[in-house]
Amino acid sequence: MEMNQLISSYALELIEPPCVPGAPVWSVKASLQDDITEVLPYLNAELKGAAYDHNSRVLIWETKGQKCAFRPKEIAAAPVETREKGVQTIEELIHIVNQTWERREKIKPDFKQKKLPTLMEIFKLLPRSNCKECGYASCMGFAADVRTGAANPSQCPKVPEKNRESLLTLIGE
Repeated sequence: MEMNQLISSYALELIEPPCVPGAPVWSVKASLQDDITEVLPYLNAELKGAAYDHNSRVLIWETKGQKCAFRPKEIAAAPVETREKGVQTIEELIHIVNQTWERREKIKPDFKQKKLPTLMEIFKLLPRSNCKECGYASCMGFAADVRTGAANPSQCPKVPEKNRESLLTLIGE
């Protein structure tokens, strides 16, 4: 590892859901040797749609259908289908942390607590016509991806004009 990286090593654990033995998906956790508390406000500034609680020292972020949690000495993600996918996910998240840390001089840290809007808060602002013009089979599917940042509200040409500004404000744009 390079000297300027924040995370130097970690121990990986694949966790089976406790209530569903033999489940097809698991969660993965990296126990970090290094404390990443200092990078959390920078991640909060950089990761679109992240929910951050500065006092609790936790940042939650959804990406590619996975919920990810960053804590002082831990990074966790779920769901993952295999150990290999878990390793890949953790390595990608560690890369994001290290890259953000390396660029911190160019990022204004954001200490504000943020909360992700609910799926229903987004859905209510959409046309709810399931017209598929956005490329999604339903407005609910589109709302789910808008919530995680995988889709942009501008992809829906039928968002009522009176709702467009509210939608952008709700997702933090």
